[in-house]
Amino acid sequence: MSIQLLPYFIIPLASFIQAISGFGAGLFAIPVLTFFYEPKFIVPPFSLTILLLNLINLAEVREKIRWKIIGKIVTGSFIGIPLGVYSLKYLNQEIIKLFISILTLLLGIFFISGFRFPLRETRKTFFTAGFISGFLSSSVAMGGPPLIFLSLSLNHSKETFRSTLLGTFAIVGITGNILFFANHLFNSSNIKITIYAFIPSLITTFTGLKIKNTLSEEKFKKIILYLIILIGLLGLLKTLLWTNQV
Repeated sequence: MSIQLLPYFIIPLASFIQAISGFGAGLFAIPVLTFFYEPKFIVPPFSLTILLLNLINLAEVREKIRWKIIGKIVTGSFIGIPLGVYSLKYLNQEIIKLFISILTLLLGIFFISGFRFPLRETRKTFFTAGFISGFLSSSVAMGGPPLIFLSLSLNHSKETFRSTLLGTFAIVGITGNILFFANHLFNSSNIKITIYAFIPSLITTFTGLKIKNTLSEEKFKKIILYLIILIGLLGLLKTLLWTNQV
């Protein structure tokens, strides 16, 4: 497969994963895409595509959204997002790639192990999770993990888990993409990725939503999490080998 065509395969597949589980698009796609592209080139168009698709996913769960929880999370996100955009724009891209690989590997291991933080539903807890999520969302398009840990640790129901993630992703995504445009991180080359990837990703999103209730979600998530660990290992190995060659 040509490297130029890679985003048009990876982004629709990531959209399919997101439609079924409510998370995982960035965890799956960004480590793969940053094998071949600089983060500051590929993160903005990926983030914009996923934002547009998340709005569709959100429509499905709109009646189950707990806006009070999302409001507390988003308050923290609004502080983390500008810091993430700044990091994406100015930090060394290989450092960001290494960070993505290590984060992907560790989070995959944590999720598989069933690790839970002893958290309580307080304003500080939601704010902190939102801050970290906002930073990661706008820097490496991987804002889901802090919110996943939050929902798992608070033992949220499946409906609350999914709707909280999608609602927060939508608000954070809108803010992050506005800042991407304001900081000139979109250009004629990478905006084409969103334009050409959107229709295939829309198809995989509707496909994922259609079969979501026919699959064993737990088994599917476990497969994805093992795949995430593999991707993290490969990304870490690639980054370390690159560093040794320099």
